[in-house]
Amino acid sequence: MSNTMQCRDKNTNILVILLLLCMYFQVFEKMEVSPGKFTEEYADTCNKRRETQRTRQAMPSAKRRRNVLKKEKGILQGAQEALGGDEYESGM
Repeated sequence: MSNTMQCRDKNTNILVILLLLCMYFQVFEKMEVSPGKFTEEYADTCNKRRETQRTRQAMPSAKRRRNVLKKEKGILQGAQEALGGDEYESGM
């Protein structure tokens, strides 16, 4: 699995967890029950992780790295297509 796929899967998992936590908090509010110490701590941890990830990805060095990886992927794909011939050409 490529590095970008792993990041995408990890981000999707984090989003699912955050959505579940939001749903739990809504249920807790309707039932007028406190969510509990550990649930609040976990939500805070997820929020902090998401904020650090967001700031790190907004840095110019991270953007530069993404562009370099995108170019390398294109070069590698072109080389593989040249070796594979016409039958494995992308975009067909």
